[in-house]
Amino acid sequence: MQAWLEARELRSLMDLAQVAIFRSSLDGTRFLYLNKACAERLGYDDPEQLLQDGQPASFYSDPSVRKQIVELLQTNGRIDNFELEFTARDGRSRQALMTATVHTEDGYIQGAVMDITQGKEAERQLRHSHTFLQTLLDALPTPIFFKDPAGRYQLLNKAFETQLGQKGQELLGKSVFDIAPRHLAEKYHDMDRALLESHGPAIQQYEYSIQTNEGLREVMFSKESMFDENGTLLGLAGVIMDITDRKRIENSLRRAEERYRALYMNAAEGIFTATADDKFIGVNPAMARMFGYDSAPGMTYQVTSIATQLFADPEQLEILKKRIISERVVNGFEAQVQRQDGEVFWVGISARGVFGIGDRLERLEGLIMDISAQKQAEEQLALMVITDPLTAIANRIGFNKRLEEMLQQANRSGCQIGLLFIDLDGFKPINDSYGHQVGDYLLQQVSRRLDRRLRSSDIAARMGGDEFAVLLWDVSGPAAVERISRELLAHLLSPYDCQITECSIGASIGASLYPHHGTTASELLSAADSAMYEAKRSGSQLCFAPLPEKHAEHDGQAE
Repeated sequence: MQAWLEARELRSLMDLAQVAIFRSSLDGTRFLYLNKACAERLGYDDPEQLLQDGQPASFYSDPSVRKQIVELLQTNGRIDNFELEFTARDGRSRQALMTATVHTEDGYIQGAVMDITQGKEAERQLRHSHTFLQTLLDALPTPIFFKDPAGRYQLLNKAFETQLGQKGQELLGKSVFDIAPRHLAEKYHDMDRALLESHGPAIQQYEYSIQTNEGLREVMFSKESMFDENGTLLGLAGVIMDITDRKRIENSLRRAEERYRALYMNAAEGIFTATADDKFIGVNPAMARMFGYDSAPGMTYQVTSIATQLFADPEQLEILKKRIISERVVNGFEAQVQRQDGEVFWVGISARGVFGIGDRLERLEGLIMDISAQKQAEEQLALMVITDPLTAIANRIGFNKRLEEMLQQANRSGCQIGLLFIDLDGFKPINDSYGHQVGDYLLQQVSRRLDRRLRSSDIAARMGGDEFAVLLWDVSGPAAVERISRELLAHLLSPYDCQITECSIGASIGASLYPHHGTTASELLSAADSAMYEAKRSGSQLCFAPLPEKHAEHDGQAE
């Protein structure tokens, strides 16, 4: 879950950036994510609207550029300051520089785009008159300069002066060796010569660190050689764009991505990305270990159908996807899944959907946690609620729960149910004379005797104190209930070895029969309880609740 929160923080950071940031499919045909600045550059107010309506190819002024970018990324894995032209939604063309990286395993291209249209416009305006050009250049915040073929500054703007902290008149006619430390001057000179000695007009772009009056700054030099109409070299013009903030954002983005990658690789929870048609795009090592695969790439390759290979009930995946389509994000979805060796276990799934054009579900991204221990604890807790801790048979809650279940089944099947209410006679004197330890041991012996004499479909329960109850499923009639009651009574009356002494007790049993004595739990319990007290009063030890005359007694044995 920490990895999930980290990803959300990263997205918030990117939305605050002024640089256009995007994420696209590997073939560059579909946006997967873009920040607000990217949407605004393309003429959209809302990134979500652009994700739904726009395709990257439609914004390239030259459609072949997209293919060129994809090919470069596939070959080199990265492009830096790739210059391109794009057309915004309103039809206006813009110049930009793209820096991007390809993440093949994760299935996307990610990059940042800087709009350099203003800089390009400034370069074009250099061909106008000097006065007009100087006025225009001085109004621009980006440092701009022009050098002659000898490398001497002939034109520069106020931003250039401000950056170096010197007056323009002090810089004109000087070379880089006059204004910069020698190691920097040699770098600038070599780059200038490479540009000036090229045959024909050429453009040069590179990033470097320079010392300004504000300290060390990261900048991008964009230079172009200039020729007159006769092909004579005039010199070179250049723009210095301060990319310190952009580089800081890129570094922050890279560090965040590295942190996310570390969390992804080292997380204890399983992390996955899957297509809408049940195939993994990628899983982390914890996911592979959880499902018994040797490696994350191995699991991604071997699992060709998530529904049938991982889910114990394939329909559960469809239920999850329907909820994601409806709710967008689903947390704590519980399902039984199976490891590679077939072992079934419980997981909790938290996932979100990635939607494409037409609001169609394209991918699922999420976390999986093994909750088998939690489910086992829940089952144990549920069992404790319905189990008597002393005797390990059902308690009153468990008895009532099972009685309600039997009544529902009997109502559908027409089966008869016998209910016995048992009260031990003579237990209190033994408990008072020999102590609670002997009394508890005696109650445990009684429970075992009852439980051993019953079928798996029957149930014995301790209702509290020295009171017990028995449910007999699918008995043939009153005679069968009476016969079973007398057998139980005989076993209960046999002496008990109570460790320090031999004990004997009596018992009074009251019996009722569904549906003869009632069709609800309260009616059957009340009839059996009344019969038990009649047995105790009369000393007969066993009493059957009065049978309504309309019911004929059919003797038989329990199955």
